Amino acid sequence: MSSSVVFSVIVPTFNRPAALRECISALARQTYPRHSYEVIVADDGGTANLDTVTEPFSRELAMRVVRQENSGPGRARNLGASIASGRSLAFTDDDCQPDSNWLAALEKKLMDYPDRLVGGLVLNALDHNPYAAASQMISDVVYAHYNRDLERPRFFSTNNIAVSAALFHEIGGFNKQFQLSAAEDRDFADLWQTRGFRLAWAPDAVVHHAHLMGLPGFWRQHFTYGRGAFQYHENRRARGHGDVPFEGVGFHFAMIAEPFRRKSVSPVLLSGLTALSQVAVASGYIRQALSAKAHQFRRRTAAPAD
Repeated sequence: MSSSVVFSVIVPTFNRPAALRECISALARQTYPRHSYEVIVADDGGTANLDTVTEPFSRELAMRVVRQENSGPGRARNLGASIASGRSLAFTDDDCQPDSNWLAALEKKLMDYPDRLVGGLVLNALDHNPYAAASQMISDVVYAHYNRDLERPRFFSTNNIAVSAALFHEIGGFNKQFQLSAAEDRDFADLWQTRGFRLAWAPDAVVHHAHLMGLPGFWRQHFTYGRGAFQYHENRRARGHGDVPFEGVGFHFAMIAEPFRRKSVSPVLLSGLTALSQVAVASGYIRQALSAKAHQFRRRTAAPAD
């Protein structure tokens, strides 16, 4: 791969070939010069044949596919980064469709702030799906909470970020302990800031998130977020930063009230789903905490006596 590559776009994927096809199609429509970016698809141990997805784009894009045994999107992103040729890394997910000027907007911000983690705007692409709409609304509240001061943002999700490749490798990439698609972005942003680096907001770098799901998928998603949150809290303690501060009752009430504040279609349904998501997150957190305690107990009882 030529040294003229500026961006390596890394897309972790797991058994969503149709969504991945739409993502790659969006990446092929970038206004950014074709010779200046590559696309690396990191297959997280899926069973889908990705060759049929990527082959139609092989003449349009510089693209590679790498594979690993199923071990989570964080490790898949690290795998993609390990073979990347670009001076900068851009990350999105297989169910996302970046706007045509996405890379150009990320580059503009990175040129202004080359040592920052840059994050863009994520919009829901499935307004007709109440579960996707509720999930995006929750994400919006989280963004507003952590990024009140847009000059000093504190959190970006991994479906729309860019960073210097050298700095990404310097801090060690994503934590390999995260084997679920949850909270590895919070952990990465926290680690990034503990190393003395800052974040930069790029609102013109837009990604459309098309996560189609029903009620069972909605519950699983937020239950998994809770499990990931426990792992993130444990990692933060291990780094000597103590417990993650409780956001407060007001933060959680704001989530439930957000559909009414926005005057959304079906605000009662969206508010109910938001409340359900918090139950799911709490359940996932408790489940992971109990699992961790059980694991510690088994290790202690299995240890040989002195």
